[in-house]
Amino acid sequence: MAADRLDEVLDAAYDCLTRYGVRRTTMDDIASTMGVSRSAVYPYVRGKDDVFHLLAGRLHERALGRAGEAAAECGAPHAERVRGVLAAKLGLVVQLAGDSPHTAELLDEKARLFGDICHAFVGELRRSWPTGAIAKSPRCADVAGVP
Repeated sequence: MAADRLDEVLDAAYDCLTRYGVRRTTMDDIASTMGVSRSAVYPYVRGKDDVFHLLAGRLHERALGRAGEAAAECGAPHAERVRGVLAAKLGLVVQLAGDSPHTAELLDEKARLFGDICHAFVGELRRSWPTGAIAKSPRCADVAGVP
């Protein structure tokens, strides 16, 4: 139940982020988007910084899950697994860039609130890269499907 409510908080925060950006979003905005009072939000998060840190973590975790599934796909051709890992990263970028100019803030490794998550995301992508990908890398044209 608490996890569901936290998801509602993060969904509302994402909605506010698309409209106002991190800096201009307030806890009142998030609560209003949820249709609750601000005090009803605080049992789930400590404040705005916590909300956006958790939101960035959730988005990056989902993309990492997709990358991990692609990398671990047994029997899939190497190029297909590599393509899946890259698609997970690019899918996150395209989603965030397409939703609003503000949402790209969640990808900034230098951001105070969630730079650590972005940095860890890139490290995890490297670790999930199909085993031996560098040593066995096919030609770029082969991966891209270009003759």
